[in-house]
Amino acid sequence: MPRMPSKTELQESFGGRGPHVANRSVHADLRDDERKGRLMREGQIQDNCTVQVETLVSFGEGGPVSDVSDWIEFGRVKFVKRPIMTTGSMRVAFVDEWALNEEASNYDPVVHFAVPCLSQALRFRTDERGFYTGAKVLFFALGSVPADFQSVIYTLFTGPAIRTA
Repeated sequence: MPRMPSKTELQESFGGRGPHVANRSVHADLRDDERKGRLMREGQIQDNCTVQVETLVSFGEGGPVSDVSDWIEFGRVKFVKRPIMTTGSMRVAFVDEWALNEEASNYDPVVHFAVPCLSQALRFRTDERGFYTGAKVLFFALGSVPADFQSVIYTLFTGPAIRTA
């Protein structure tokens, strides 16, 4: 029966640094190859990339139209074409309003004031290569609202894009 190599023999193999060094460099090389491949895949144009934005909007004395937002940056996503925008909203309870139960079966339209709200793109920002990198958005309610009305407005930008590192 052949004997197992000694500690000294193992240390002297693989260039005097031991067998674990050979394993570690293979794993590091595989990890680096995977990362390079992932970055190349993400550097290609991909369909249906999305950027989701959730904004708490307060409507003041100006009525159903809120102020224009600051620039909404798309982050690592750079849209190749102007993105399609989808929007919706969720009501925010007033301070003195009694809460809805778990099933919302105690909803009363007189007490729980709700008005649908939307967003509309005013302007898109592009970089030097023509990719869309941000948007300025207008928020508005689809009806008359009191001065202290708040709503959470969701905006979803969708389109072909490149994800940058």
